[in-house]
Amino acid sequence: WLVVDFDGTCTARDTTPILPKLASMLDDNVNIVEQQQRLSKFSELEKEYFRLYETAKTEELCPQQQTLDEALDVLDQVSNQITEKVSNSRVLKGLYGVPSSKIQSILEEQEELRVMLLPECLNVISDAMKTSPPSWKLGILSINWCPSLIDAVLLQPILKHLNLPDDSSIPIWSNSVDEDGVVSLNVPGALAKRDRIRKLLRETKNDNNNINEGCRSVIYIGDSSTDLLGLREANVGILIGNSQSTIKMAKKWGISLSSLTEWEEGMDTTTIWIAENWKEIGEFLKKYNLTPAPATK
Repeated sequence: WLVVDFDGTCTARDTTPILPKLASMLDDNVNIVEQQQRLSKFSELEKEYFRLYETAKTEELCPQQQTLDEALDVLDQVSNQITEKVSNSRVLKGLYGVPSSKIQSILEEQEELRVMLLPECLNVISDAMKTSPPSWKLGILSINWCPSLIDAVLLQPILKHLNLPDDSSIPIWSNSVDEDGVVSLNVPGALAKRDRIRKLLRETKNDNNNINEGCRSVIYIGDSSTDLLGLREANVGILIGNSQSTIKMAKKWGISLSSLTEWEEGMDTTTIWIAENWKEIGEFLKKYNLTPAPATK
């Protein structure tokens, strides 16, 4: 499996702030005044989230008394608390059941909502899936609230690039929004990401159809502290970008970090590998495809 996070890993910016405006544009019952009220309310909740998050990081995390799992769960609780308030505010009403094609049209028409993929992201993922049979099964693992947005921004361009039909079976494991704008926390945070990677590892290990040992690997690519447990769990965990807060947290809890350019067959699988960009990841995947899968962590 090649499993990727979405926001910040594949995209050049976090898409969360655009979701309330996107929702209000998709909700036919919302006028301009109500749209502004929605955006103002979400802005308040966003500020509250950052304030509570920083307070929790400063006052509630202690490497000497908590495991990394416990520490990240504390931060997830902050996120989930604000998500509940977002649900109660109904600012996301309008996102439910919207086809990705509709979202694509809005993103193309509204320049301020446009979402760009990071350079080489599309090419690297497409190349990994291009062989016959494909070298990798692709999955998207995200705490984003709108799977249709993920489909519109990432999956549809990949399928178009590969000339594959829209009814692809590529899974999106993410949160979702119902018709009332209430968020279903299918992936509430770091622990849920860890558990999904564990599940994939078990499945690939027991899949007798994979006669090639190289097909029994799970690689996970993420960019933030919410991804750390999944990165640590995978056969190869790749932290893309240069998030100093994520790197600092990993070091505080004793996680080994190394540059992806230094990876070689047989190296410690508990290390999280740092990639500066998707081009580095592409070069790694070419090399990895020629080597046997490492032992499960």
